[in-house]
Amino acid sequence: RFEAANILTAARLFLIPPVMLLLARNLVSWAISGYCVILATDVADGWVARRFGQETVFGLMLDPFCDIASTFAMMTWLWRVDAVPGWLYALLIVRYAEFFAGMIILKVMGRTPRLRATLPGKVTGVIQGAGIVILALEKRGPGAFPAAWNADIAVYSVMALAFLSVIFSQTLIGIEAVRAKRA
Repeated sequence: RFEAANILTAARLFLIPPVMLLLARNLVSWAISGYCVILATDVADGWVARRFGQETVFGLMLDPFCDIASTFAMMTWLWRVDAVPGWLYALLIVRYAEFFAGMIILKVMGRTPRLRATLPGKVTGVIQGAGIVILALEKRGPGAFPAAWNADIAVYSVMALAFLSVIFSQTLIGIEAVRAKRA
C-alpha cells in the first residue's frame, strides 16, 4: 500500500530535481526553501509511519535512498560553488561508498543487516541538514549572517565528526551482521 508515509518519502525524491534546477538558475533562496521542505518531509514520513503503523519494507528502503540523494545533490552543489572543501565532500563520498559497498558485500555473503535508524544517523541527519542550510545561506550572498560571523570552519568540523560517527556506526552494523551469520 502506498500510504501517507510513503507518499511523503517519495515526495522528497521528486523535490530534488526542482531544488537543483533552482540552484542552477542561481535562485538560492528558493532552493533553500525547497531543501527545507525535503528536510521537513524526512521528519514527517518517519513520524507518520510510526504513529499510524505505516512502516513498510518499501519505505524502509526508499527513506535512506532519498536521504542520500538529497544530501549528495546539495553537497555536490556546495562543493562545486566552493562552499564546501574537497576533503569534506570526499568524507561524504566515503560515507556513502561504505554504505553501498557494505550492503553489496553482505548480500554476497548471504547476510543483510537489519536496516534501522541509529542515534548517530539521526544526529548526523540534523547536523548535515542544518550545515547544508547554513552553508547555502552563506553562499546566497552578503547579509545572510553578520559580517563578523564566519561559521565555515565550525560547520565543516561538526559535519565531519557527524560523517565519521556514521561511518563508525555503519561499520559496527556490518560487523554485527557478519557475526550473526556465523552464530
